[in-house]
Parts: sequence; C-alpha cells; structure tokens
Amino acid sequence: MVDLHPHLHNLGLWAGGSGYLPAITSGNYYTFNCTESSTPGVPLDEYMGVLETSYNPVSITSVVQTPGIGAVYPENSVYVTITLSGTLSASEYVYLRYSTTVNFASSTFMAVPITGTTGTVEIPCQAAGTTIYYYVYTSNKTYAAINTEVGTYGQVVHDMNTLSINNNGGPNYIYTVLPSVGFCGNYYVPSVCYPTIASFVNALNGGTVSCSVICNVAAGHTETAPVGGINLTQTGTAANNITFIKNGVGANPVIFAQVGTNAMTATSTFAGVFSLNGSDYITIDGIDITDNNATAPGTMEFGYALYKVSGTNGSRNKIQKL
Repeated sequence: MVDLHPHLHNLGLWAGGSGYLPAITSGNYYTFNCTESSTPGVPLDEYMGVLETSYNPVSITSVVQTPGIGAVYPENSVYVTITLSGTLSASEYVYLRYSTTVNFASSTFMAVPITGTTGTVEIPCQAAGTTIYYYVYTSNKTYAAINTEVGTYGQVVHDMNTLSINNNGGPNYIYTVLPSVGFCGNYYVPSVCYPTIASFVNALNGGTVSCSVICNVAAGHTETAPVGGINLTQTGTAANNITFIKNGVGANPVIFAQVGTNAMTATSTFAGVFSLNGSDYITIDGIDITDNNATAPGTMEFGYALYKVSGTNGSRNKIQKL
C-alpha cells in the first residue's frame, strides 16, 4: 500500500540539515510517497520518495473506459479517457499502469498523450477470462526515466514517482474480458490490436459477426497490402453490415499495392489489392488504393474486386465511396 500525502508548498519556513532531507527551495512544491508494508509486530523496510516541482501538480478528475465494464470481449481494445483539473506543466507527464495481478507484481505502463486537459490511451486486446487492473498517475519523471528505474529497483518505482493518482478511490479500475460473442460495434485502425486494415480483415475472417461492424480507419493512415493482397471472406447481412470507413479529418487512408509476381497468361490468376469473396453487405468509404508499381509483373490487375465463391454465392449489396 502506498500513502500519498498532500503536495506541500514551501513558504521558506524550513531548511534541510546534515543527515536529513536536502535543502528545499522557497516557492516549490513537495510530494511525499511512503509505502506501508509493515504490520504490528512485523516491521519491514519501507520506501519513501520525495518529488520536488516548481508547480502545483494537476489532479486527475475522471477516468472513463470504452467499452464499459461487462462489455469487453477478446476482439476489443479498451480505450481509457483521462481528464485533468488543468493544463500540464512542461515537466509533468500522465501514465496509465495496468496489470493482470491485483498486487501489480508485474505491470505495463503507457504514456497518455494529452491535448488541453484530456487524453486517451489504449489497453490492447486480452484473452477471454483475463482480469485487468489499472489506474492513472502523473509524474515529473519521463517514461524513459521511470522505465530505467523500474529495471533497477522494481515496481515500487511507480509509487515513489507519483505526483497525483486516480485509482478509483483505492481498489483500482477493474474489468474482466468476457467470452467472445463475435465482432460487433466499432474497431479502430491503427491500434495495438489491429495495426493495419489487413490485420483487421484477417481477424474478421476468422471470427463471426453478431451485429453491425464498423472498422474506423484513421485519416492519413497508410499501409502496404501483404503478398496476395487483402482478401475478405467474412460476410455481412442486411441486419449486420460491415463497414470500412475513414475516421477523422485529413487525407483519405491509402492502401499501397504490394509488388505483384504474376506474369499474365491464359491460366494465371489476377493480382490485386483488396478482394471481397462472397462477401455481402459491405461498405468501403474513403479508403484509397494506390499502385506505385511501374511495370509488369509488379503492377496490379485490380484495386478492389468482387469474387463469387460458387455459382450461387457472389458478392452482393456492396457500396464503395471514394
């Protein structure tokens, strides 16, 4: 357990002495962090950290996760949005720390990019049955500095370098990943779980669709199609459409063609970038394809293509918007 004391504002009334704390600076703020591992009759060595800042640290006013507790599945990342009480100072940083063990014997921490007073960070997909514990803290130490100290002194470094904390009032924020119900709702590219459109399509092909699926592809995203192209075999329905759509303001996402290897003959197959194979009720909105290959056999025969998988099963009800 870590006892986080209030930030103390030095008004010039104290001074350090030999064998005690270093001399302190008038006008600065001091945050004291102490472990409380000892129990009555069983004293243990404790840790104490003192952080000096020229500013009064901001507080973390809210921590909100999407999707919420009870709606996290193996296909989902969890996005955590943090709101601060004010603008960060130049040497003030925000981190989210998470673990699969309640005592944080090991953990992962991530820097939270803040714009103004809010920021969002992604906890990646986890296997069904996994429980995630997490909280958010601020520090005057950089990510690199904390990471180096953890390697030397262990997990307690996070506690000793904390300026402000939001741990849900003490028990931390907690969610458990539920068994899969199939793909349903919003997904994002690029993300930790799905860095590319190709990776999302591969996952979608291997799963099921339980409600409408929207793959939000960030404006300005680019990727190169894998050898053989991106090949969608999953299908939507009239009730459960599948949509790939540009997300945000800026340039359309671009899929660059892979280098083709097929020399066209009477029996060769076509080389292309993105194919729909018996896939119905698909919308592709604002996703561009570019072939920078100059000569055959490197060049593509198609950008998007619709294929039937049998004489009675083609690709129907497909919408493409550029």
